[in-house]
Amino acid sequence: MIIKASMSTKKEKYTDFAEHYDYVLKDIDYEEWFLYLKELMLTYNPQAESVLEIGCGTGKFGAKFSSEGYNIIGVDYSLEMLLSARKRAKKNFKLVCADASKFSFKKKFDFIFCVHDTLNYILDMKHVELLLENAAACMHQNSIFIFDSTTEYNILSNFDKQRSDYYHKGCYIKWENVYDRKKRIITSKLRFLDENKDTTEEHLQRIHSENEILSAIERSPLELITVFGDYTFEKPIDETVMVNYICKLKR
Repeated sequence: MIIKASMSTKKEKYTDFAEHYDYVLKDIDYEEWFLYLKELMLTYNPQAESVLEIGCGTGKFGAKFSSEGYNIIGVDYSLEMLLSARKRAKKNFKLVCADASKFSFKKKFDFIFCVHDTLNYILDMKHVELLLENAAACMHQNSIFIFDSTTEYNILSNFDKQRSDYYHKGCYIKWENVYDRKKRIITSKLRFLDENKDTTEEHLQRIHSENEILSAIERSPLELITVFGDYTFEKPIDETVMVNYICKLKR
């Protein structure tokens, strides 16, 4: 293939990436991840039937919950990601386009989850607190809310100054990452090149500290049940990649 040299056009995140997202992240074991989420749900709310996912992406978790008979709504801000998710959204799996810090529902959900770095895309703690408040407003006294946050250890070990290259559906994808330790911001630049286009997307994520998140929970209507590391039932350690927070409503 001959790629035409041209000025790269910058686009909103998850515009071009949505089409290639599942391929780039093909090595993630969604089945094991889903089983962990379901085990948490049934551990803390065995009667759960309704599920809300904040930041549903291409809908892989929604498809798994719905295939087991749960009623699930997936929320995402990216219309392109939701268009990719639409092929998986059938019967008891519905999709809603909304900002994670602004959504609201009249109904209450038995189980709410927000995973896969969704929280890290929220760059300031004020909006993180809004997400927690919005989730709480969708909960009843038996509801459970789990969310995760990636760690600085993960970023420094696996992403900072790293570059990956992919080729999918006739498109070359270049993914570069740089971490600003002072600002705690990881910048991911994705460039998409084919014979018709040359575009880039810039994704910013903030690495919130555990103390920041615990303080935000304390100020919210939520009560922390426990904290786990890396989708296990063990406490986080220095080498933890992802911290999992399990919450319920304050009584």
